[in-house]
Amino acid sequence: MKKIVLVGTDHQLQYSDCRTFERIVRELIELNCAQVVLEEGDPVGEGRCSALTTVGHRVAEEKSLLRQNIAPAAKGEFSTTDCVRIAGMDIHTYGPVVNQINRENYMLGELERAMEKHNAALFICGLAHLGSMAEKLVGMGFQVEAYEWQLPR
Repeated sequence: MKKIVLVGTDHQLQYSDCRTFERIVRELIELNCAQVVLEEGDPVGEGRCSALTTVGHRVAEEKSLLRQNIAPAAKGEFSTTDCVRIAGMDIHTYGPVVNQINRENYMLGELERAMEKHNAALFICGLAHLGSMAEKLVGMGFQVEAYEWQLPR
């Protein structure tokens, strides 16, 4: 059975120099013999780094593993960047929920295509998608191992 290891985290950790997160990514690749590293990430040009500067992609490149950013680049039906002020703080909205569903369906298709040629993958996604993506990937017949990691407080 093909295996996908999911790591749900804060997107900011993907784009940081967080050595702890990098060690986690390295160890999960080794433990699971991952042949490909896939990441949900923001496309270039929207105030974020290129996918090739994320922790997962840096590690994959160093290990000569296939790497792929699987976030949709299109605006509109995938966009989730709204911010509102609540209790004196800026928070990001999760929706519209249909946009999150579209993002996940897009990512599922990309994961399925990537796994046609590989037996094991590491997929890094935002915390908001961890449970839903794990459930959907199990439903598609993949063996799934899921982890959540955030900076200790």
